[in-house]
Amino acid sequence: MPQIDPWEKAAECERYLQAEVDSTRREILTNFRDLWIGLANARNFPTGAEFDQQVETLNRIQADLIKSATIRIH
Repeated sequence: MPQIDPWEKAAECERYLQAEVDSTRREILTNFRDLWIGLANARNFPTGAEFDQQVETLNRIQADLIKSATIRIH
């Protein structure tokens, strides 16, 4: 499994947030960005498999959210 960088995922949320006009989706993206930042800060603590599982779950949900936005835009 490739390593997921929480800081990069937070930046990705921020990029999509800047382009999003729907207020509900903006709120969701803001929450995801904040979760990624929290996970990035928590990375300093040894959390092992639990940390990896949280990162993978957030990544999957965010990917689904972004995919649905892309489909809706086109």
